[in-house]
Amino acid sequence: MKREKKYCYRVDFENESIEISKTFATAAQKIKTSAYKQLMDVRKAYPGFSIVIYATEITESKQKYKGLNFDEMRRCIIEWDGEGSANLSVLDKAVADKVPYPKVKKWYLGIYGAHYTRAADVTMPTEEDAAAVGNADTAAENC
Repeated sequence: MKREKKYCYRVDFENESIEISKTFATAAQKIKTSAYKQLMDVRKAYPGFSIVIYATEITESKQKYKGLNFDEMRRCIIEWDGEGSANLSVLDKAVADKVPYPKVKKWYLGIYGAHYTRAADVTMPTEEDAAAVGNADTAAENC
């Protein structure tokens, strides 16, 4: 037996509207689907209410961790706590046990979150910056 998917909707009594997601609206376009039946039940319950498709808010304040993978976590733990860290062994065990990345990321950021964000704010010098500075031999010759 196929399991029916429940879709979410919100009833806004102030504006007399039924707010549905874009996914729900797409699924409800087909007449013989459970989404269509569910939408018709809601319309029967609230006659005269308009249907509004709502969009989810995308916040700019969301912290992004581009490049934070298991290897980067491991490197940072070794750098900050050393090779014999208990957290390093926990990370290695999680990777070996194939714990999902989101769970490991949440654990990692719970411990090293503030430290990692400060480290991520520091930009690494580019090759052009390094060429402009030069190495120690050329710096000594220029003095």
